[in-house]
Amino acid sequence: MNSVPRPKVTEERLEEIRRLGAEQAFTAAKTNHPQIQQRDSYYKLSALKAPVWTWEIPLYFFIGGVAGVSACLAFFAQVFGSGPGLVRLLLWMALAGGAFCPMLLVADLGRPSRFLNMLRVFKWRSPMSMGVWILVAFSGCVFVAVVSNELLLHGVTVSGLLALRWIAEAASALTGLLLASYTGVLIGATAIPVWSYNRTALPAHFLTSGLGAAAGIAELAGFLLPVTQILGFASAGIETLLGAWFELRRTPVNAPLHHGRSSIMFRIAGLLAGPGALVVRAVWGSAPAGRYVAASCFLAGALLSRYAWIWAGRASAKDPEVQFAFQRSEIEAGERRWHVVTERLPNRWGIALAAVVMQICLGAVYAWSVFVKPLVNTQHWTLTQVSLSFTINVFFIGVGTVIGGLWMDRAGPRKVATVAGIIYGAGYILASTAASNHSLSMLYLSYGVLAGTGGGMGYICPVATVAKWFPDKRGVMTGLAVTGYGAGALLMGPIAARTIVSSGVATTFLMFGIGYLILVVLSAQFYANPPAEWKPAGWVATTKVAKAATAQTYTVKDAMATWQFWLLWGMLFLNVSAGIMIISQASPMAQQQVHLTAVAAGTMVGLLGIFNAVGRFFWAWMSDMIGRSRVYLLLYVIQAVIFFSLPKIGTQTVFFLAFATIYLCYGGGFGTMPSFTADYFGAKFMGGIYGWILLAWGVGGVVSPLMIARLRQITGQYTTAVYIIAAVMAVSIILPLIAKAPAKEEASAAIRSVA
Repeated sequence: MNSVPRPKVTEERLEEIRRLGAEQAFTAAKTNHPQIQQRDSYYKLSALKAPVWTWEIPLYFFIGGVAGVSACLAFFAQVFGSGPGLVRLLLWMALAGGAFCPMLLVADLGRPSRFLNMLRVFKWRSPMSMGVWILVAFSGCVFVAVVSNELLLHGVTVSGLLALRWIAEAASALTGLLLASYTGVLIGATAIPVWSYNRTALPAHFLTSGLGAAAGIAELAGFLLPVTQILGFASAGIETLLGAWFELRRTPVNAPLHHGRSSIMFRIAGLLAGPGALVVRAVWGSAPAGRYVAASCFLAGALLSRYAWIWAGRASAKDPEVQFAFQRSEIEAGERRWHVVTERLPNRWGIALAAVVMQICLGAVYAWSVFVKPLVNTQHWTLTQVSLSFTINVFFIGVGTVIGGLWMDRAGPRKVATVAGIIYGAGYILASTAASNHSLSMLYLSYGVLAGTGGGMGYICPVATVAKWFPDKRGVMTGLAVTGYGAGALLMGPIAARTIVSSGVATTFLMFGIGYLILVVLSAQFYANPPAEWKPAGWVATTKVAKAATAQTYTVKDAMATWQFWLLWGMLFLNVSAGIMIISQASPMAQQQVHLTAVAAGTMVGLLGIFNAVGRFFWAWMSDMIGRSRVYLLLYVIQAVIFFSLPKIGTQTVFFLAFATIYLCYGGGFGTMPSFTADYFGAKFMGGIYGWILLAWGVGGVVSPLMIARLRQITGQYTTAVYIIAAVMAVSIILPLIAKAPAKEEASAAIRSVA
């Protein structure tokens, strides 16, 4: 039997297939919208099905948005002490919305079993499944928050009840934020052209209208506070801008927003919630009646806008040609984005900036000494007990760097840094509960274990990522990345000291935790690894230090098999032990030895953060010129001299200069070690390798802070501990003198294991 010869696959043949496919409207495109034949029906079925949602769904969108934002506002009202009455109202609004929304969904679906079926399996890729699960989670969290809040208001004092309320309110705020915005995501994920075309604006639009509506209901209930006025102004202003944006986007896809019955309702809703409410607040907002009118206008506009979007969707589905035109534009835009993504790399300087921002947040650990005396005085804990929480934190930073480094080598920096930010922020938030409930064990768990682990996981990501993106500036750029970590105390020390005086330790922990969680998670979204074997265009190693860096790649296992790995581990351990002993007791030591006040000592801690930060950059920059081992030699010599002299200092100026030098050297150790590690073992698996080396940070943070706190408690002074660490620094000078890169045969063995 003669077989028919198969046509040869060539570029011309592939191009012909693509052309034929395009003519038959079966284009393979990188888009979420399925390509269909250009006709208004298919086997007598409509090409695009109009929404069949009844009146209950837009009402669900509105009530869900108000309920979700109410939970967020209740949490922040609790944080900033806006009064139990406002918190109570907002929580009950959230609970009422959480209870009413499932009823509306069941009414639209026809019977409860259909609603329950969506809860049987969690499908994160399904918008409907995600929406139902978010709603159920939100309702449960709000119920617990309302019950615990009511019990506390009625004088019930059960152990752990306050902590339960804080946790429930925080969970309600998080799920409420998702609920308020996710309805916009839900309709934007459909194939209805006008919804899909505006999918990026709909979540913000729904969230803003929910915010203004929740603030308006609070005003109508009698809470004519400055904060509700501000929220009302902000919501109306944003709605005005969004309305103008929708009006200016005069494309065929947006025709239902500009023509027909749906456009009339959409414009009336926009005028009421946007310019109408804004003008009333600006002209008549000083009078209670004016605020009532503005709140009513916004509420009416927010509710009407939900129905307007449903009507616009029905009108949009009746014109398939719009869908075809929209698909073609999406295909073209998708192909352009595809080419841009494949041809362009992330801006490495943007990654470096995000690294600095994240490290500033994580570097708040250096402001711990500001919390020491307030915790000792208000909680009746001993200095050793309070210092132990810092020691636990530093130890788990080391553990976190190992976890984060190894995970980062497999999953990439963005995912690891995001999880790190959540854990780190949660640690501070729970530390607030520990201070409120006078629970030392909870402080150890929250600030010590959680904040430490999250901080370590977060620390390793920007350092390793920047080292990969800047092989041409390895020392100075990794130094810059960790400079932010040293600068954390510069910002947080004075702020924390003043916040503690005005609001207390618990509130300070809570405020910082919320801020850190947001900033760290946002910064993490900028991270990405460069392509394999990437280097800047045209760059060739020319300096002596750059040429000395290994071109070989070591795995974590192979690096740990060399004696150089343990030498670097020991060098970092000793430098950390010396510096962190002083950092942990900087504020109380200054108050005792040179008689600074608590606020002045806190300010000093913040100023010393400058030297911690500058040391990381300065010594890293120096290491690019004179070498990494010579920098460590100078660090040990300088610190040995300073520590031997420190107990004899009696003036504030000289005391500050001595501490500044110690901070400078302490920061220099961290600024130099990342490039030291990459030079010896390569950058490919630096996350895991440097993560293990940073465990020395955690171990070093256990010994010296406990030692100085214990000796201070026994002897009443710091002299003995300082002389001990001075002697250790003097002996450590031998280590950088014997440091050298792994031999070529060791590198060859590592390469064979990688291959």
